[in-house]
Amino acid sequence: MPHGILTDKEGLGSANGVKAEDYWRFLKKNRLCIFKNGNNFITLYLFFQLVLINKGDIPAAYTRIPARNLLGSYFCLNPCEGTLLPGKCQLLEVTFKAAILGNFIVDLFLSVKGTPEPVQVTFKGHVIGPTFHFNMPVLNFGEVSFGFPKTISCCLTNTSLVPMSIKLQIPGDGIGEISQTSFSQASERRSISSWINVESGARLKEFTINPSGGIIKSHVGKEIQVSFCPNTIKKYETSLIVEVKNLGLEVLVIPIMARCIVPNVEVVNQQMDLGRCFVKHPYECMIKLQNTNDLPACYGLIPQDLDKQHGILYSSSEPYGIIEACSTAEIPLVVEPQHLGELNTEVYVALFGKSQFPLAVHIYCIGEGPVVHLSSTKIDWGKIKVLTDVPKTICLSNESLIPARVTAKMVSHLQ
Repeated sequence: MPHGILTDKEGLGSANGVKAEDYWRFLKKNRLCIFKNGNNFITLYLFFQLVLINKGDIPAAYTRIPARNLLGSYFCLNPCEGTLLPGKCQLLEVTFKAAILGNFIVDLFLSVKGTPEPVQVTFKGHVIGPTFHFNMPVLNFGEVSFGFPKTISCCLTNTSLVPMSIKLQIPGDGIGEISQTSFSQASERRSISSWINVESGARLKEFTINPSGGIIKSHVGKEIQVSFCPNTIKKYETSLIVEVKNLGLEVLVIPIMARCIVPNVEVVNQQMDLGRCFVKHPYECMIKLQNTNDLPACYGLIPQDLDKQHGILYSSSEPYGIIEACSTAEIPLVVEPQHLGELNTEVYVALFGKSQFPLAVHIYCIGEGPVVHLSSTKIDWGKIKVLTDVPKTICLSNESLIPARVTAKMVSHLQ
């Protein structure tokens, strides 16, 4: 059972004969109070009762003497002043809110009019910090693909005797723009040049904590979800810190480990020979990618530089996409030769995370013009009358996939 220090104060050197005695006792069985040499949780409100008795023969006016140090200011007395009639008593309520850690000894003083020395009560105790517990020793994300979010759920339990308002944070994480996901790059078809900005090493916010704070009741656990979307190829070694609000106390730290990589993706058909192709006619083909890693990857077809087309234009209706782990993906490509003769160009496919080192596909073809067939290569009029029109017909057929512009003219070979 808790016990206090009983102090008797009798009137000293006063003709009025004022006598006062103070003591404190346990208010209720379920009410918390400070123990002598006991432990008390920081931020916990503790309540006590003091009974002030006037054993003198005249009224006693009393008032609390202001605290002499910071610790004393954490104790509130109500009422802090008043007058006691002879033989009467006054119930005083003392409230203590711990705001610092460690051992403490605090004296409260009441000045009684007519007595040279104040009435004194001494409180002793030990204030301890809040305690929490995670249900796992470390948040290990393992290998995570660049731009692909991964979430770990854990349970944080407040093992203190009182509710605690907490704040969760990860030091070293970015404080500005949120990291970019591969799904947004593929669905929104963001330019490959913007990928380079993401990969430049800017400090983006790569971790998301939900919830990032709040009040956890005593001996109650709360599910915490930590999401990680890396935008930097490196090994991560950081921590999740549990901090008590308004106190700045870091009461618990759990390590975080992760490694960001870009999966190994290869082009299956690095050489594509389209053979003979009609000039300015579109031809469809497929670029086949293969992911040999256990993680997904995001790819994007780099737009063609028209100044370096080398006689072949290409485009794609689905230039961006996600290639799942240990699988293949196809990029539809439309190729259109622009000139006659042997042509070649290179198509580049970037991976989100290392777009500065794209995969190359070589395309070859021979540009051909239209093929026109004549129904006859010779017209024989035989013997005809002079000055008489004798028409003959030649049938031209375009046997190619492109229009043929035809011009007819006469060439004289008279003998």
